[in-house]
Amino acid sequence: MRQPVDPIRELNTGPGFGGYTERHPAYAQISAARVSGTAYLYGSDFVHHHYVTLKIARSERVRDLHDWYHAP
Repeated sequence: MRQPVDPIRELNTGPGFGGYTERHPAYAQISAARVSGTAYLYGSDFVHHHYVTLKIARSERVRDLHDWYHAP
């Protein structure tokens, strides 16, 4: 069985910064968008005018007065 991994915390420094940034291999962001435009999609013989895009990216959490989530 795999051992749990704690998040890596990095203290935010500099003027106007506070709190810390937290990184972990399991942190991710997923976004989906509906697109209107002409495209040839993989494996299709037709021109498509509407389609959906998906994006999966690593993420980090900045903890201060509020939690902020960013894709680095």
